[in-house]
Amino acid sequence: MQSNLILSEKRKFGWLYGLSAGVALALALWGKDAFLLWQARAVLAWVRFLIGGLVSVAAFGGAGWLTMRYENVFLTISAWLTAAFASACLAVWMPFDGWRFLLSIFAPALAGRFTPPTENSMLLVGVAALFFGIGAALAGILEYPLLEQAAFSSASGRMTAPLLVAAIVFLVVGSLADGAFHAKTRDSILSLDRAIQFAADHDLSTVDKATARAMRVSALTAAGDLVKSPRRLMIASLDLPTEQVQIWANFGDDWLLCDAVAAQVVNCRLVP
Repeated sequence: MQSNLILSEKRKFGWLYGLSAGVALALALWGKDAFLLWQARAVLAWVRFLIGGLVSVAAFGGAGWLTMRYENVFLTISAWLTAAFASACLAVWMPFDGWRFLLSIFAPALAGRFTPPTENSMLLVGVAALFFGIGAALAGILEYPLLEQAAFSSASGRMTAPLLVAAIVFLVVGSLADGAFHAKTRDSILSLDRAIQFAADHDLSTVDKATARAMRVSALTAAGDLVKSPRRLMIASLDLPTEQVQIWANFGDDWLLCDAVAAQVVNCRLVP
């Protein structure tokens, strides 16, 4: 029989192992996205990170604890895959179908300015679940042997390797999912923000044609001096197969609707 002290320690290690996985996923999938969108003055840049981060940390922390609490293979696989599926659903739902819902809660005046994509989101959930499921299965399978060894070790850094394993697995998974589900819309917003900032900072009559073309400033002709005003950006609509994205740029009472293809701004127009 193992002592109560060792059993308690193993459960604590399991919780920490799951937390490491959840935090790594949150940072790679939602943290990077939130930081870049915040820099680009996007609306509600941090909301997906806060929601997704809380869910992934709680779900994977719970999976790690359950694994070491019951030491049952079936329960381990079920717990880790459930955590992965919950995160996969959020990864697809929040930037696409759920974005209008989130806007209706945190910025109700903007909810009507977003049109969700028409593509079948279940296919995207399946792709995300595959990404996350592979990572969860790997981390779940490795948890018991790694933490069993750590529990009976007297080394001061005995949890370093297990926590790194969990973190690295989900940093990779989160980065892949970020590229698949966030990059196309985020890059379009970043491109528009750069173009607006360039137009605001320069006298365009003195900018050479090659630079102006590279910065897409011709797309902002309709904006005029609005580019010098404080702004907020948000996605208006997106077509995933064609990589066409529409972006709202709000300058106080004025709204600019911009079209982007493959993350390159091609045209903007003033819209009430």
